[in-house]
Amino acid sequence: MIRAVLLILCVCGVAPQQLSAQELNRKNAELVLRAFQLQQEGELSKAIDQLEQLSPSASYDQAYVARVLGDYYWRDGQPALAIAKLSESVELNVLAPQQAWETRNMLAEILLNEQQVEAALQHFDILLSQASQPELAIVLSPSQWQRLRNNLAYVYYQLQDWPAVLEQLAELEKLQSLDINPLSMRFVAQVQLKQLKAAIETNKALLALAPETLRWWQQLSALYSQTQQHQKALSTLVSAERSGLSLGQHLLKHKAQLYAYLQVPEKAAMAYAQLDNAGSDLQLLKRQAQLWQQAREWQHSADYWQKLAQQEPKYNLQLARVLLLNKRYSQAIRALNLAKQEGQEAKAQLLLVEVLVETKDYQQAYNAAQRAHSLEQSIQSERWLEYLSALIAESKV
Repeated sequence: MIRAVLLILCVCGVAPQQLSAQELNRKNAELVLRAFQLQQEGELSKAIDQLEQLSPSASYDQAYVARVLGDYYWRDGQPALAIAKLSESVELNVLAPQQAWETRNMLAEILLNEQQVEAALQHFDILLSQASQPELAIVLSPSQWQRLRNNLAYVYYQLQDWPAVLEQLAELEKLQSLDINPLSMRFVAQVQLKQLKAAIETNKALLALAPETLRWWQQLSALYSQTQQHQKALSTLVSAERSGLSLGQHLLKHKAQLYAYLQVPEKAAMAYAQLDNAGSDLQLLKRQAQLWQQAREWQHSADYWQKLAQQEPKYNLQLARVLLLNKRYSQAIRALNLAKQEGQEAKAQLLLVEVLVETKDYQQAYNAAQRAHSLEQSIQSERWLEYLSALIAESKV
């Protein structure tokens, strides 16, 4: 999710006349100048060949040529040679403080780019220390300070030193407003440290910068759920949809679950219906049937129980219950007849009693209660028999 964006300092970007500085041997300066001109003309390989022929004896000349070669090797896609030459230049320790700092910074960034994170960190620590020493008179532009702090944050991010990541980002924020990459690092560090409330605020900042990125909506919703803010978790997903984003199957299911948790069964059922396999998966069909039943939408619920019963006849019993609630008595009786065939005869007979009572067919209801009691004696069947006996007797008086 995070990438270090390297901006390698162009050590050969100095004006040509500066290459003949007093410390550099005149002959070497001329050859370095020629290499610079070749590089400027797009002849990088020839520039490298020119410099590789040099064998300077003076330490300063060695350091300077190694510095230039390190830059050119990096430009030429030879990071190992670049690291070797820049390390040589740094270890000689003869360049002027500003020049030495820039050389070490280039080395550190290349090491980081090559995933040699711990080696990079050693150099970044020195760079930070040197930049803070007034006696060295090292002058960094605001962008260089920002880059140094960002690089340090990224190094600690790679090492999973989360408190150090947050510390470096706090320093960076004093210099600039944080953009996507540093905010992403802050977010991960806060989550890893269980600073969930702070992570929510960081996530909001990420959303403000990149509202088109579904991941930020998803993570914010997840954080709200983790902090028991389920209404906000749901609102986040709804807002993502309203902004034109497609949630995908996982988030659609999560939205449905949140509606169900928040006791909004009708919307939960409609959210489940958006899933690709909502019309074929037995568990999803059952969930939709239950939710429509909770919403007291008997017709919708019956439709789903009917689909289930067509695949699994055992669901005819539940279908009959919903049909009874919907006052569709004849259809309920047909469903109960099918339920009896699935070894649910006792339960089917008890439910048949309720259907027959609703149709005021008390004698048939009593007969059904007797059959239920003979199949499986229960308090419910006993109460029905008592109630219906009294009702029939009363009707005969």
